[in-house]
Amino acid sequence: HMPTPSVAPSTVSSMTASTVMPSQQKQPMPGMPQQHHPPAVAPKLSKYAESPAAQAQQNRVLTECTRKVQENAYYMKQAMENDDIPNVLHRASQMLGELGDGVSSSLTPKNYYELHMRALDDMPNLEEYFYSLVVAASADQPPKFPAKQLYDNVQYCPKVLPRLYLQICAGSVLIRSGAVTAQWVLQDLIEYVKSVQNPIRGLFLRHYLLQVTRDKLPDKELVKDGYEFVLA
Repeated sequence: HMPTPSVAPSTVSSMTASTVMPSQQKQPMPGMPQQHHPPAVAPKLSKYAESPAAQAQQNRVLTECTRKVQENAYYMKQAMENDDIPNVLHRASQMLGELGDGVSSSLTPKNYYELHMRALDDMPNLEEYFYSLVVAASADQPPKFPAKQLYDNVQYCPKVLPRLYLQICAGSVLIRSGAVTAQWVLQDLIEYVKSVQNPIRGLFLRHYLLQVTRDKLPDKELVKDGYEFVLA
């Protein structure tokens, strides 16, 4: 008899594992749904996810825009004290223009919100100044400006976004003066605001409109118009 060659157990097991027939491989049971594993997909980064370099650029843009807002606000206040109406309108337009400038369009919503709030800090003072122009100082002294004329004049601002902010501010004064009905002014303003196509700028402009006019909605006889204005 020929001697049987000895084979190490580890070699046998490895050979057995490598020679498994396809019919011996694990098959799904009949009637059971097969499981399909989707391919791994890398997680999507947020639209506003920022690298350190992008964050630094955001900070630089926000700082520069804020500086310009503060500078123009300072000169606007000086013009108010000197009763220099053309310069008041010019500086207010420059201040609000930072919200629609091409540079500020690169800001994230969070940083644009900060710039927006800073630009609006001085708007109550501007509204009170406008109101002082359209209200008679005394019975024998007429107002410096008819309220409707002021509302029309601010619309000569060449840039769209600052013009709309000034129009809302002057519209609030026009309602307070009682020269026209609140319903007319609010309907006029909402039509202009709808023209802003940029979603971020349009959102913050509507916020300012609602903030300024929240105590000037139509009277109870016209409550339906008030609802329509808020929902427009």
